[in-house]
Amino acid sequence: MRKNLASSVKSYAKNLGIHFKRVILRQESAHAALGGAARDARKLGHTLTKRGKTRAYRGRAIARAKQGREAYNAKDYPKAEKLFRRALRADDHYGLAYLYLGNALYKQERLREAMMVWDMTIGADPGSDAAVKARRKLQRVHGRREAVLRELANRLQPENQAAEPVSDDE
Repeated sequence: MRKNLASSVKSYAKNLGIHFKRVILRQESAHAALGGAARDARKLGHTLTKRGKTRAYRGRAIARAKQGREAYNAKDYPKAEKLFRRALRADDHYGLAYLYLGNALYKQERLREAMMVWDMTIGADPGSDAAVKARRKLQRVHGRREAVLRELANRLQPENQAAEPVSDDE
């Protein structure tokens, strides 16, 4: 069940008080308290912006995303990209549209853009399944990138440095 605006603001104020109290009692650093307050402010902001959206906008976004998934499954990635972007114009907090847009960009070999969009998925709808999937995709891409860099470094090392013979003279 969604919180109403008053209870969201009340929770925010309560959490700020808790952070302040912990800093005073030296149970939390000022840096950690500010980080917690910033997270709480983002959550409140997310709640406020969601309130401005109507069901009709979300419905349009869902319809566009469904069309985009159909294009994606048909391997028409440019059309899918276009439809996912239209879904996001209808509702810029629709995490699944961001996730799918990132996937379509990835399939078009636009890795940098895909990674930025997956990051936006997490920011747009942090607690959603789409955000969890976006984090996994980002971790997978980072892991692959690290593996490629290690492989390149290994290939660039000269063969003679790997095993130098030891002489008996010394």
